[in-house]
Amino acid sequence: MVSLSRGIRIGVEIFDLSGNTRFSAVTSSYIRGASGALIMCDVTDKTSWNEIPNILKVIKEEKGEELPIVIVGTKADLDHERQISRIDAYLAAGEYEYPYVETSAKEGTNIEDALTKLVQFIYDGYCSNLYIFYSAINI
Repeated sequence: MVSLSRGIRIGVEIFDLSGNTRFSAVTSSYIRGASGALIMCDVTDKTSWNEIPNILKVIKEEKGEELPIVIVGTKADLDHERQISRIDAYLAAGEYEYPYVETSAKEGTNIEDALTKLVQFIYDGYCSNLYIFYSAINI
């Protein structure tokens, strides 16, 4: 469960599609059914950042519409091994117009924040779509 403002709690199912080709057959169906996505990129591995355009392309092809996405920089605790600076990471996320959060599983930093940002992004879009639908009905 993720708690949002005003006491709203939302259940979440998470599927790790980690790019493993073994699971490519089911990846499409998970993307088509998704309400949002966390794109996880390792700040100690520049190649994971280079995959963002490919991941976004697959999502757009499979989903056929915009999807709430949060880009997450992992292993933020490994500053001495960092290949992507914080500034470059924020700029990359901003280029795609998605929020960015840095996390550290080892230190437990910002993991809940990344998920909460995504769920809030999904919820805000859902509520605005309800309003648009309601307005259209009342015309």
